[in-house]
Amino acid sequence: MSFKKIFTIIFCVVCLAAVSIGCAKLPERTIHEVPRKVTSYSASQMYLALAGRRSEMKNVYTDKIFDVQVSDTGKRYEETFRDIVYDYLIKVQVMAEMCDEREIELSMTDTKNIEKAAKTYMEEFATCGNLYDITEEEVVKMMSDLKKIEMLRELIVEESDIEVSDSDARVMDVMRIELPSSEAASEVMEKIQSSQDADFFNIARHNSENGEIELSVGMGDLGDVFDEEIFRLNDGEVSPVIQSNGKYYIFKCISGYNEDATAARKEKMTKERQSRAIGLEYEKYLSDHPYEMDEVAFNEAVKMCNDNPEAPDIYEAIE
Repeated sequence: MSFKKIFTIIFCVVCLAAVSIGCAKLPERTIHEVPRKVTSYSASQMYLALAGRRSEMKNVYTDKIFDVQVSDTGKRYEETFRDIVYDYLIKVQVMAEMCDEREIELSMTDTKNIEKAAKTYMEEFATCGNLYDITEEEVVKMMSDLKKIEMLRELIVEESDIEVSDSDARVMDVMRIELPSSEAASEVMEKIQSSQDADFFNIARHNSENGEIELSVGMGDLGDVFDEEIFRLNDGEVSPVIQSNGKYYIFKCISGYNEDATAARKEKMTKERQSRAIGLEYEKYLSDHPYEMDEVAFNEAVKMCNDNPEAPDIYEAIE
């Protein structure tokens, strides 16, 4: 998975995408008796993040995206964009310190690959006009941090209890009839039970208050009161009348196990649990290691980006 994708994930949910790497088990987490502050990137390094992301946004949405009004107060997306990168930089810097405390080191191969990528990046950067004398060492530092964070993320996931079973992720295909009263529900149930050949879909189409009849549902999608009845059904079985929030429902199980939908739900749930595990570790660490953004450096980076907004995407440079 690309570092560009990794950026997108941490950018949105404070976690990095997984890749398959072989790493040793993490040592026990050390808590300093006196919390130390996380160090900050230089203005130049922050500029690389700002300008790189800006270039990506421009390529996808054109420059007009930055002038879009995003609030009733007239706030433009330009400001929102800066806030997002600001928060992202905090997360990256804190997680880089987590890597150092856990003594996560790059392999010789990783180091060589990053040095090669940094050299290529600097050559591309020169064509954009490197007006600020940003050094290759600064680029190597940021790329190395991203790689270490990737490794940290994989190790935290490995340590965490995040396994999702097929049962947890199971998705059923059902049909649903929604009715306004118990009397109406009883009448419809009589129609359904009147014959083994009763057309449930046709009955639903003519009686249900909700036109969405065919559903794919997982545990928790509709609520506990529904889960208790629906997930005990076998293929072809009809539920008893279920009351919820003043409405009455009847379900028929079409397929008790939608394989493709279950696989997709399992993947989604796994990613959510991975993100939660990363987030918990991050918050625990941050509570013991206060972080204050270097506002002077960040404001300088914003000015640098305004003056020279064109820069290659550092995250894409290390595919």
